[in-house]
Amino acid sequence: MALALSLPVFCSEEVKLKIEAPELDKPKLLADLNTHGGDNGLHFVLADNDYEYRVTFSIGQSTGMSSGSTSSLNSASAEVYDSRGTEIFKVFRSNRFSERGVTNALSKEIVKRLLQWRKEKAKGS
Repeated sequence: MALALSLPVFCSEEVKLKIEAPELDKPKLLADLNTHGGDNGLHFVLADNDYEYRVTFSIGQSTGMSSGSTSSLNSASAEVYDSRGTEIFKVFRSNRFSERGVTNALSKEIVKRLLQWRKEKAKGS
């Protein structure tokens, strides 16, 4: 006799997003947003029109000390706006050794704050 396991099917809510960033950085941010958003039922897709959120994203480098020597450190910032252009929140992460690391940290925080904001907005509706 075969035993059939029933696994829950997770449906992701599609979230249309406009990302304003250098072309090289957009796919990195989108991939990380989907990694962290997927864990929370969100799937982000790029849109130039009719988007729910607009994200301005930038990465920078600075010099810092690590283990007694000078090294390059990466920082990133993002501002998230609703579809009307109202700023919802800003996020900044720094002191990461790679652009990949700082983008991952920033996207994780964007998803966390976006989920909080959506929850609060739903309560007020």
